[in-house]
Amino acid sequence: AIGLVFTAYQASMIIFTPVAVYLTPRMGAQHIVRISMTLLLISNGLMAFTWKVRENETLFMLSTIGLRALAGAWSCGIMIGGNTCIMQSSKVSDLGYNLAVFETAGSVGLCIGPMLGSYLFALGGYE
Repeated sequence: AIGLVFTAYQASMIIFTPVAVYLTPRMGAQHIVRISMTLLLISNGLMAFTWKVRENETLFMLSTIGLRALAGAWSCGIMIGGNTCIMQSSKVSDLGYNLAVFETAGSVGLCIGPMLGSYLFALGGYE
């Protein structure tokens, strides 16, 4: 069941990538990034409280899967909007470098996040 929590993030990114691509030129890349970052902060913040419903396994799993799916959707907006901002503001000669830095930063976060989360869980769990 825990695999569903992790799969929800990636699956929602697949679903919401076309939505973010459609909305970015209509709403503006910076606006998409701001909205997505705010909503990601909220969904991740709510994830911190899922331990309060852990006695009800169904509610716990549904809430964590749902919040992870929302986090994936909002992350998608950050990536699409962020890449668009970089492409619009970079000189052609700097474009590859700037995109690489952006993607590397995101990849580092995806590598460090699970390790840090595992450490914190081992340190104190939900107690």
